[in-house]
Amino acid sequence: MSKQTFEEILCDAVAKVFLSLGDSVMQAICKFLATDYRIDIPDVPHRPKDFDNAIVALLGEGGKFVEEMILKELQAKIGYPLRSHGEQLSFGQRVESAAKFYRSGLDKVSVSGS
Repeated sequence: MSKQTFEEILCDAVAKVFLSLGDSVMQAICKFLATDYRIDIPDVPHRPKDFDNAIVALLGEGGKFVEEMILKELQAKIGYPLRSHGEQLSFGQRVESAAKFYRSGLDKVSVSGS
């Protein structure tokens, strides 16, 4: 079995967090994102800033809480500390940082595995 891509891991984290809020809430959030922002879960890795804007528009400060839940789930899956260390990093910046970390680990595995 091949290792998941970062995009797959992030999408799984988003889906898991949405589902933890309840099936009807997940459906409502997904419908809002798709209708008003043209964002589906598979788009989140490619449009994290748009996702950030959309989820905050829908849930207000609760959107930031959902993003933190997603980042914690992502951290658990890839082992990268996603704390902003006092810096005010956006959701998109933290996702981009995690993607670089994850991909750099894959590059090391590929190089050592050749």
